[in-house]
Amino acid sequence: MFSTGPKYTFILSGMFMMLLNFFVQFYLLICPNGRRRAHGKDAKHMEKKHAWKWRGWVSCVVSLCLGSTVTFYWAQRIHATGATGMAEFPLLSSSVNNFSFEPEIPDLKDDPTCLSRTQQNLYRSDKERLIIPAALIEAWERYGDLYRSCSVGRNWTDVFLDQESGGSSNCKYLVYLEMGVGLGNKILALTSALLYALSTDRVLLLDYRTQNTLSRLLCEPFANSTWVLPWDFPYEKFWSAPSLGGAMELNWNVRVMDLRLSESQTSEDQLFFCEETQSGISKVQWVSWMSNQYYVTELFKIPSIWRRVNPIFNFRGETAFTYLSRLIILPNNDIWGHIIRTYWGYLATTRLRVGLQVRLHWRSDRAAFDEQVQQVSEEATECDGIVEIISEEDESSEEK
Repeated sequence: MFSTGPKYTFILSGMFMMLLNFFVQFYLLICPNGRRRAHGKDAKHMEKKHAWKWRGWVSCVVSLCLGSTVTFYWAQRIHATGATGMAEFPLLSSSVNNFSFEPEIPDLKDDPTCLSRTQQNLYRSDKERLIIPAALIEAWERYGDLYRSCSVGRNWTDVFLDQESGGSSNCKYLVYLEMGVGLGNKILALTSALLYALSTDRVLLLDYRTQNTLSRLLCEPFANSTWVLPWDFPYEKFWSAPSLGGAMELNWNVRVMDLRLSESQTSEDQLFFCEETQSGISKVQWVSWMSNQYYVTELFKIPSIWRRVNPIFNFRGETAFTYLSRLIILPNNDIWGHIIRTYWGYLATTRLRVGLQVRLHWRSDRAAFDEQVQQVSEEATECDGIVEIISEEDESSEEK
């Protein structure tokens, strides 16, 4: 088999363009359409000259358009599958080599420690059920193997301190540090961190210090491993670690780096999304990820990440959050029990559901019943016409 590098791409495209030009010329030569009926020697000469001029223009335009299309197609496929320029990061899934992108329902076994992992699909309609691309399933299984190989039988505090004192390891880590934001922002930021960890072969770890953290609400992503840092983990090492700009000044000769990607970024923080910066970050073993933002779409703009990740999502990056959230945003059994009871008590028999968020941050207990919340909700539904929309939907459903 020959190589599929860029130069071979353009050679194949050039050959295709020449063959295409030949067939176009041959077809126009034998095709009588477009010739004018004329008499006399001069008329035949003018007709022949006009026909060849017309054929030449058409063949050039057709060859240029189709040849360029083929060139772009091959270049996109080769770069998307990581055939070039990604020696340090192999393909996340072997399925992309054969372009096997048939979706399938994952073969998940019942896990008594995380019921939501399998039961979530029981509460979705057919069109909303999780159909995961085969390439993503394989990539997720490989990432699980990486998790277990780096975590089984180990205490994360001991691992960190051992490596700080000179111990060696092939594993690299991304520590997600929560910020003081709402749960929705935390989930968006965690999903972004997961995509980055998945695309750069880093083990994703969660902060366990603050209350009501994601580590207390969600299941472990993989069996026989943990992504929760222990209570005695030396978080202060990240506060004193160099920032992204500091690591660049030290020529990436650092073991720990403090990465901050909040809504207020410095010019140095924004360099994170440059391809050259990613090459340097790959040399750092421990990276903290402090963010309250959604960066999945931004990560797809980094060429090295795009080449690895885009194929496992069937070249549809807009589906990344849906797939990743259903793989990792899994409520633990206690939270899942509350969700199930709420569903059967209020939502199971409804035909139309409308979500309404009321943000009243000054209340001490945001989960407790509040008359003001009820009043604001009623005013919003009536003034915005939501009640009328629901009534119309109910009437149309009854007519059907």
